[in-house]
Amino acid sequence: AIAMAAARSDWMFLNGGTPERIESVIGRVRDACLATGRTVRFALYAAPLVRRTDAEAWAEIDARIATIDRGLAERRRAATGGAEGMWASDEDLSLLDTNEGYAARLIGSPDTVYERLEAYRALGVEMLHFDTRDALFNEVILPELVG
Repeated sequence: AIAMAAARSDWMFLNGGTPERIESVIGRVRDACLATGRTVRFALYAAPLVRRTDAEAWAEIDARIATIDRGLAERRRAATGGAEGMWASDEDLSLLDTNEGYAARLIGSPDTVYERLEAYRALGVEMLHFDTRDALFNEVILPELVG
């Protein structure tokens, strides 16, 4: 995917991941672009969960993780073992949705989520593709991003 992005893409859409993981991918793509003379822009998928406090948000995430079928999780990990990129993470957050949206960790209070969004922007993420099922995110944060 990195070689293809460097050779042909204007945009690379990334699954969710920690800022460290996203920074690594962006760096590898930019390095590959040195050989092609191209510039690739980056978009990130994220599934936000915003609550009044970080503790409240993480309690909800922990409750969701507790419902994961461990057998299914192990089968998925076995099927994707050795993968690079999509589904390469073995953390439980990546199991909460199909594109690792919660692994972007837009989880917490509005202030925490704003800080995380700024971190991704600083890394070079120029576009965000959100799961918009979280009411508080839609009410408090999304209007600030599109306004």
